[in-house]
Amino acid sequence: MKAICLYLKDVEESKQLALRCVATSKQFDLDVQLFEGHTPSMAKQWIEKNNLHIFDPGPKLYKIKMQKPGVQGCLASHYHGWKHCIEINEPLIILEHDAVMVAGHVDQPFDEVLQLDEHRYKDDPEMELDVIDNTYERKGVKMMNGAHSYIVKPKAAQKLIDAIHNHGMAPADWHISERYVKIKTLRPRVFKVENKNSLTNDRDFFI
Repeated sequence: MKAICLYLKDVEESKQLALRCVATSKQFDLDVQLFEGHTPSMAKQWIEKNNLHIFDPGPKLYKIKMQKPGVQGCLASHYHGWKHCIEINEPLIILEHDAVMVAGHVDQPFDEVLQLDEHRYKDDPEMELDVIDNTYERKGVKMMNGAHSYIVKPKAAQKLIDAIHNHGMAPADWHISERYVKIKTLRPRVFKVENKNSLTNDRDFFI
């Protein structure tokens, strides 16, 4: 299965984290390719070129978060990852630069999107290998618990792209929701993320 790691080539920390992602994946015979993500300035151009607007179902949480430059860059990076999935016409593992591979049972059956880490920063309890319905939700909508590691199929990638153009932009992990696609979760986790110093939280990050 093909895999990409989204990173920012002009941010040294992002490059080093991405190289760690690639190295840990090699330990499980997964070949991860670096995939240049979008900086906030690149995302701004993408938004303007496509005349995109923010998805705002209320209250103002979506609008407030989506105005952060790093959040815009993150969504634009995933968007182009989805485009790549459609171009190669096969399931694609999409990783963010701070993902670390911890297990090799990645090849499991699913329909549209498979989340590869259910608990994000929390420890994974001992559990049997299983693919379950996604249980994480926010404001009554089931969605990803972070977008640092998942597999997307081409038909789902197209749905996610269409939703941005038809309904508006949301933070990547909120956009990958059951408003638009079916999400399954793989237990136990295949990837984990430890770095809480996310560029999406820095309101002043703009390059």
